[in-house]
Amino acid sequence: MKSFLLQTIVLCMGTSLLAQDLFTIPSDLVFQRNPDSIAGSSKELPSCIFRFYTEPTSKFLDELHPRVEGDVLLLDPSAALQAGARKITINFISKTSSAENLKAGNKTMTITFQGPSGTSAILYMEGISEKGKHTFFEKHVPFSGKLQTDSLQATFPAMKTLFCRCDFTEKGVVRIQKVLFENK
Repeated sequence: MKSFLLQTIVLCMGTSLLAQDLFTIPSDLVFQRNPDSIAGSSKELPSCIFRFYTEPTSKFLDELHPRVEGDVLLLDPSAALQAGARKITINFISKTSSAENLKAGNKTMTITFQGPSGTSAILYMEGISEKGKHTFFEKHVPFSGKLQTDSLQATFPAMKTLFCRCDFTEKGVVRIQKVLFENK
């Protein structure tokens, strides 16, 4: 888990107490395959927007083929799971950083997505506290089969790092439309 956190050097950050858009589909989204992840970026937002990982190893990335359809990111983890992946993870990354989001307080991750009815996803907000402790909160979200919006709210101590993540452990196409982060 420690190496996973080190691989993810990205913070869910912002400059105000308003909800920040961590992820919407830019018009020129590009996927870049790396040895340990698949990254999404664009000319509009040259820094990385999100990263896909597979666990327990990155060898299952060859089975992932994310794509865009209109304003939605599509992911079908079925082939990677069938090949032996335990889970597929997407980390949502902000292009800006601010110490404001690392202060102790209430944080909210809101995601608009869709998955097959009868399956689920796990939402996380996690990072390393100023005291060096891995701190995380999670929420299991059952899919309704229709586009839905769900939130994870948690109170964090002062943090060194903080990011938002979503895990998929079941087969079927997932559609991700938007992810917001709010710091209160």
